Formats: sequence, structure tokens, C-alpha cells
Amino acid sequence: MDDDGCFRVTCCFRAPETPQAFSPEKARRFLKDMLAASEALTDGMDSESRWARLAPVASEAQVATDPESIRRAIGSALQAIPGEWALIAKSVKLLQFGLGASLPSLPEFLERHKLGSASTGSDAMNFHCGQRVQGSRQGDGRRSKQLPSKEEVFLRPLGEVMPLFTKPHSSLTFYSNLEEVAQEWDRGANILPVFAVCLASAACAAPEAEADWKQLEETLLPVLEASIFQLMPAARSHKPLCIADFAAAATAAASEATGSAPWRRLGADSFRRSDFWLAAHYYTRWMVDVGEHPEQAVALSNRAACFAKVGDFLGSLEDARAAKALRPDWGRTWARVGFAAQNLGQDYLEEAFHAYRQAVELDPSRDNLQGLAQVAMEFFSGKQPEEYAHGNTSWGSKNFGQAVAGYTIALATHPAKLPIAEMEAFARKEEELRDAESRINAEESFREATRKVQQATSSEDVFGLAALYANRAASLCHMRFWDAAVQDAQMATQLQREWPKARCRLGVALLGAGRPEDAYVQFAWALALDSHSAVARQGLEACLTAIPKWRHRRAEQRLRLEKDRVRPRASTKVWVLSDLHFDTKSNAEWCNALDDAKFQDDVLIVAGNVAETLQSIIRGLKVLRSKFRRLFYVPGNRDLALNASEVRTARFPDSIAKLLGLLGACDQIGVDMFPAAVCQDVYVVPLYSWYNAEFDKKSRPDPNHGFDSQCVWPLDPNQLWKWMLKLNEAFLAGPLPGTVLTFSHFVPLTTLPFDGQGKQAQAMGCEEIEDQLRRVRSAAHAYGHSSIRTSQVHGGVAFVNQAVGLLEDSEVELSPRLLFDGQVV
Repeated sequence: MDDDGCFRVTCCFRAPETPQAFSPEKARRFLKDMLAASEALTDGMDSESRWARLAPVASEAQVATDPESIRRAIGSALQAIPGEWALIAKSVKLLQFGLGASLPSLPEFLERHKLGSASTGSDAMNFHCGQRVQGSRQGDGRRSKQLPSKEEVFLRPLGEVMPLFTKPHSSLTFYSNLEEVAQEWDRGANILPVFAVCLASAACAAPEAEADWKQLEETLLPVLEASIFQLMPAARSHKPLCIADFAAAATAAASEATGSAPWRRLGADSFRRSDFWLAAHYYTRWMVDVGEHPEQAVALSNRAACFAKVGDFLGSLEDARAAKALRPDWGRTWARVGFAAQNLGQDYLEEAFHAYRQAVELDPSRDNLQGLAQVAMEFFSGKQPEEYAHGNTSWGSKNFGQAVAGYTIALATHPAKLPIAEMEAFARKEEELRDAESRINAEESFREATRKVQQATSSEDVFGLAALYANRAASLCHMRFWDAAVQDAQMATQLQREWPKARCRLGVALLGAGRPEDAYVQFAWALALDSHSAVARQGLEACLTAIPKWRHRRAEQRLRLEKDRVRPRASTKVWVLSDLHFDTKSNAEWCNALDDAKFQDDVLIVAGNVAETLQSIIRGLKVLRSKFRRLFYVPGNRDLALNASEVRTARFPDSIAKLLGLLGACDQIGVDMFPAAVCQDVYVVPLYSWYNAEFDKKSRPDPNHGFDSQCVWPLDPNQLWKWMLKLNEAFLAGPLPGTVLTFSHFVPLTTLPFDGQGKQAQAMGCEEIEDQLRRVRSAAHAYGHSSIRTSQVHGGVAFVNQAVGLLEDSEVELSPRLLFDGQVV
């Protein structure tokens, strides 16, 4: 080794004895005969008996019957069928017969695999290496360099040193002559690439560590012999001299020396890196380890996927069939058969169709559904089979897997075409309507898109498509394949937007998928379209029960309780506003005029009534969000009213759907509607609320008071306050540490100032809000709705109202009110 860490070695090359040449057809026949003969071998047979059983097959193929000749013939046959990895993987086990119970020495290893024999030199390392007579590059018309008997090779370090977390610590360094190979190639010559690996351990340099070094050698060398070409990506591009080199490492001795290797994980990692040949090798090793274990089917299935990736569909089909025979109840094995057969052409199309059908019946995943649809279109080629009726029959007998398969084939062969252009145009106009500055023009464009999509989807054929999607969605729901059911039900609702059954199917799928907020909207639409739908009513009630628990994924993502818990308390201020009326010009100008820099480290609480339309609410919150570090918000009665434009464009079915829409929109723009820490030991807790008529202590509650007639509720409006307060229960389980600031839109105490003329008090507040704020030990509570600015203390809690109101009617200079100054309330 020189000062740069490079090796200079002398290699002695010689051509090996040329094994018998095989044509691909003869090679396949020879290997299959060998495999058939090997099935009769038993584990107790000695090496000589094993080779004797294989000798007749060798003799018939005109191969010498001694073990070494048979092994060379197998290696030659394997080289004649490149790419047929399934047959290769099965045949390599033949090369392991008779290798003994111990690892071969270096001379034995080189000699056995026709790489030459080892020799030593006085001043340099010398190896005898086998070489193809044609050289290492073939098929390009270049003349190979005739190598002398000895050649000096300069090996440079290849890549980084690979640390091994062994005990004691060791490392691998790779070497190659690839630079010299490239230079010689540019000159028109051709030399063999040579690779080497150095195992080193500084901890074993001392004489007393010799035992540790011996243990490292015994443990690692078998693994290196098994995988050295796979550990070196640069070496993998050069095929080994003989397949036998690759397979001989899979000896019983190597397995015993290394213990149980994680072949499955290594195969999965290689597959993810698109190194499919290496993955197939690892899965083959895994198959050897698991033996007759049920995981044999998994290994075969995974290897079938590898063969399919490299285009060996015959090999993939063979492995998939074997896996299917072991696990006929596993949908993936049937899907592997279907995919491989589909890619082998018309002769295998029927097998592909029946395999995919069985795969869908067992596992109606999205990939399997698409596979069956593609094969069905080709298999029936324009014909329309009676699969719709078959699906309905299976549905009636509760065989939902068969129903899904029948509906899938019916969809694939249905004569109607999806109105893709009209549906995409409608989706674009709907999105534009949400973000449009000019509502009048946007609404007109949206109505035109709605008219066109209704025309395109009004035919009976399109309705038939929608029914197929809806029925398949229902079948998938029964099989609990919720995500696939959601996609189908969404397609059904897009094709028939005013069909209540499609809305119900979508609601059920969304509810099963853990999305009760989205499910509620669909059930509400179904109930709006058909007020007598029992399914819609039951689904709506299920959603109203599930939503206040906040256990679904979207709610978990929304909860950011600890986000700013470590921020310094002294540098955080909390401000309050309510009743912004951002949809009026003067109020919008006031919000935009707030200082852009003054509040950047502060928090703002907005206690409801930002605007009437969802679009205006979001615009107002975005403006305020840009001024403050964090923004907290709860909706008020004006926020939840259905504006005339929202009614015209069917934006929301009711006011709870609008509340859920506000939650989703605030998630997107970073506005908090759940409790969260804003700095060290300071928490802000929003409290959802609605007014209770019993808040009026002077007159009898009137159930027909007519307040907030633009709000549409699926519940009794006089009992709505109970459901709203349930939305807070999940956050009131235990008191939060430190200072807690709460806020609601409606007035929490009858002793606070408000306009009580007539029956206004019945729509002003809710005393039960006080119960909830005291459960979390609130130090201060902000509220709105009454439009009377005030700051009072009741029962040790500060109550603050900083209503903006309609500024065009006010001459008072207004600014946000400070609720918490970094130290105290």
C-alpha cells in the first residue's frame, strides 16, 4: 500500500476450462430436468449419493457425471438464460450440494469456481484469476486485449470507508482499477475490472487482541464472500464470471456462521432502491431460511414482484403461481399472477382476468381494482357482460367481494363515457368562486358551469355509471375498504350531484374513514335533497355525536397545545377584538391599517362576528394573521348565517356545515380554533357557544323569537347551545397549568352590560359558558356580541369586550385591547 492508500497487486490470469455451451432452449430443459431430479433428494443423503442421483440427467445432456463437471455445466446453463431470474434462483441451490460443513480455504474457493489457484509472491500480493477468453466487454466490435500470464494492477480506494458496528469496531474499504479500465477503454484496449475489499480493525492491532480478530474473521468473512458484489454498487454493473460465484456463497456453513440474516428487510430495502436483481437474491436467501414456513408464500410473492420489475414475466408468473398455491386466501398472490399474465399477451389473458377477479374478491385495493378493469376491457373487447346483474345478486347474498368484482367489470365495459371536460370545468369554477373578488361575475360563471355539467350528466347511461360507482362504494364499505369507497362515492356524487343515495354512500364511507366533519356535510346535503331519508338522518346524528369528541385525524392535527409552550412569557402580549364586520368598507380599511410591525410577537383573540360570507371571513382573518404572531378565533352568529350568495351557489347545506368549513379554512391559513399555549405557562382556550333563551330573566322564553333566521340548523335552535358547549368538553378534562385566557362570542354573565330591550336578552348569552371557563380556572375571559365595550371583574375573573362594531357610525379611535401584558392580566 502506498501513502495514498492505494494497493499495487500482481494478478495471474488464465482462461478456465471451457464448459459445455448451451443454447437457451437446451439450458432451460437441462436445468428443469436437474430440478426435477433434485426433488427426490432427502436431507439425510450424503454428498456422493446426491450427485449420483443427478448423474443420469447429466449423462443424457452429454455432460460428464463427476460433481465438478455437473456444477460447471449448471453454471454454463445459467449463463445461457440471462434475465430468467425465477429459473436461475431455483437452480442455484443445485450448486450448493456437497460443499461440506466448513467454509473452503482461499485456494479451494478460487479453484472450485474456476477463478484459478492462489499463490504468493515475495514483494506483492498475487492472485490467479479466471477470465473469459472474449474479455469483459462484449458485442461492441472492439478487440480484447490479450492478457499476459501476470499483470500488475493498481487498485485505488473506491468510495468512502464503511464503518461496521461490530465489537470490536471494524471497517471495510473498497478498491478497484476502474480508472485504469476507463483509460484503457478510451485507447481502444480492454482489460478486466478488478475489485478488492479490505477488512480492518485498529482495535485488533495489539497482539493480545488476536482472539478478537479471529472472531471477526470467522463472523464477517462468510458474509463478505456472500455479498461482496452486492455491497459494491460499482461492481454490480460487471456481471461475475460465473453464476456459480454468486450462488456458492449461499452455503449451509455461511448461514451457520452468520446466524439468521435479515434477508426480508434487505430485500425490501433493495426493492425500494429499484435494485430488483439484488432484492430477488435476498428474497431467495430468505426462502432458503424459512423452508416450509408459511412465509414461503410471502418470499415467492416478493420475488415475483422483482422479476416483474426486470421484465421476466414468465419467471414472475411461475413464482406467483407457487405463492398462490401456498396462500390461496391472500389477494396479493392472485394480483401477482394477474399482473404477470397480463404482460405475457393474449395467450395468458384469460388467466390474468380470473386471477385479478379473485384478487379483487379477496382484496379490493385500488391497484387490484384498476388491474381488473384494464384486463376486463381487453378480455371482453367491446362486449358488455351481464356483470351488473351479477354484482346485484352477490350484493343480495351479502357476498360483497364478488359484488365489487362484478361492479368493477361492469364499469370497465360500460358504454357511457365520463363527462370529464364538464366535470373539470365545474371544479375550476367552484374553486374560482371561493377566491373571487367579484362575486357577481364569479357566480354567473359558476351557474353556467353547473348548467353544463347537469346537461352532460342527465342521460340514463351516465346515471347508470353513477349507480355502479355508488353500489361498489357500498360494497367496499361492507368490506371496510373505506378509502376506495370514498373515491367511488365521490365519483357517484360528481355524476349525480342531486342524488341523495350517492350523498349517503359518500357520508358512510367518510364516516368509516374517520372523517366525520366531511361525512356530516354529505349527510346534510342528502337530508336537504330528501327530508325523509332515514339513512341521512341516522348518519347526521352519528356525525353530531362523533364531532364533539375530536378523536379523528384532522382534529388531532388541529390541536397544537404545546407549540409555543417554551416561548418567553415576558415578551408575549395577548390582545382582544370582536365583532369586526370586515365585509364593510370602513372596517376592512381599519383592519388593513393596523401596524404591520407592532404586533409581530403578539397574539390576537377574535371573539366572533368577523363577516357574513366564508370568503369575507377568511379574507379578514388573513389580514389580521399577517399582523400578529398567532390568531385565535371562534365564530359568532353572523359568521354562521347562510348569506344569500352562499344559498344561490349551494355553498353549504346548513350552518353546522359552515362551521366545519370555517374549521377547515382556518387550518389552511394557520388560525387557531383549538386551545394552545402561547408562551410559557400561558394558554388561550376558545369556547364555542350559542345563546340560551333562559339568559333572559325578565320574560318567558319564546321558542318562536325569530332571531338569526339566516342560520339553518339540523337541531332544535333552542337546544343548539347544548351541542355547542359539548364541542368544548374534550378540552376541559383537567385544569391547565399557569395563566388561562378563555374567550367566547356570546355573553357569559347576566351581570355584564348588554341591550336587554324587548326580547333581545333571549339571543344574547348563555350562563353555562361561565361554568366551563371556571372549570379551566380562567384568569380572564373575552367575549363579543353585545357591542358594548367594557372591562369588569366578577368572581376573580376579568371579563373584557372590545367590539369593533360598524366604524362608519363611530367617531371613536379604536385599537385592540390588551388582555395580557406578559406578566399579568
